[in-house]
Amino acid sequence: MARRSYLRFLSDPDGIIEVAVADGQGVETLSGGLADLKNRDGVVVFVPATDIGWHSVSLPARNEREARRAAVFAIEDDLASNADAIHVSVSEKTDDGSRIVLTCEETTMQAWLDRLQAEGVSPFKIVPEHAVLPAENCAIDLGNRVVSRINGQAMGLDHDGPDDLLRAVLATAQSTVEIHGAELARRAGMPLTSNSDTAGVAQLASLAEANGLGHDLRQGKFANRKNLDLPDIKTWQRPLALAATAALVWLGITAWETASLNQSSNALRAQASGIYAAAFAEEGAVPNPASRTQAKLAQGAGTSLDFERTAAILFQTLEEVDGARLRSMRFDGAAAELRASVDYASYGDDLRLAEFLGKSGLNAVLGDTRASGTAITGDVTVKAAP
Repeated sequence: MARRSYLRFLSDPDGIIEVAVADGQGVETLSGGLADLKNRDGVVVFVPATDIGWHSVSLPARNEREARRAAVFAIEDDLASNADAIHVSVSEKTDDGSRIVLTCEETTMQAWLDRLQAEGVSPFKIVPEHAVLPAENCAIDLGNRVVSRINGQAMGLDHDGPDDLLRAVLATAQSTVEIHGAELARRAGMPLTSNSDTAGVAQLASLAEANGLGHDLRQGKFANRKNLDLPDIKTWQRPLALAATAALVWLGITAWETASLNQSSNALRAQASGIYAAAFAEEGAVPNPASRTQAKLAQGAGTSLDFERTAAILFQTLEEVDGARLRSMRFDGAAAELRASVDYASYGDDLRLAEFLGKSGLNAVLGDTRASGTAITGDVTVKAAP
């Protein structure tokens, strides 16, 4: 069995982090915390159950993206905060066809990720503490929190919360509740199942190794994606200029040969005009495509934007914006810009698209944003960075 590292946030994102490692021999707590953690890649991170909402709902959705959108409306009445400020993570369908929906404040989720990045940790999954509990009714004392799963519903309680609340939660169980922790058994007034003096992260790591990790909080805008590791577009200027010139030469030769060898054929002349119009849509049909192509050839060496590369970057950045979909695209070689119309899942996504394009070395100029059926459509013009 491969060695796996586990972290646990005890409280707020800036607070103490517990660390443990697991292998085929068992689970070991690292007393030195992050200082003792050698491999910081592929780490499983537990976040406080008290910061996570747990909902079981049926969602009419064909895929994960649709399920996340539907989940917000399904649980909106149960949320204590504005739905726009809540991050949602949705599980696969369970045996009864329902899905588990986890919620937390977006600012809290971002704070966890910022702390992990600052510590040089690459999380494999971020899961709430109660996600690794077994399916049976149980309650476990983690030291500063109690996590429980009663009748399929998981929740977390602060350790210093009232005993009456704890007993009320456990009393709803429709079968025997396994109690792990002597102090917890005393507070609940229920028989002790097992006792453990190990750190909370070690208990959770053992449960994860036995029961699995549940589903990841890193979905949607927080999904774990590879960075767009693209070189600065300025380093491509000379190759792109040469490629643009070669493309224009090819178009010029094609148009010239067609016109000179088939001067008597109006049909072939019309075909050459059509090829030119398709290549330079901003100009439409022209009476003499050969001469227009030669003119572009004379000025084309200064072209600073390459269609193939720019389109590739645009498609990659669309993957970074959850729910974004290309509606239409047109490349203007004369103006050295690519104009696109994009459908977004929500307002503000166009700003995220522009941000990702900027990180890739391009300049994105946003146009109008408008409602279009069930989607939000916006215009964006992509240019080379100045």
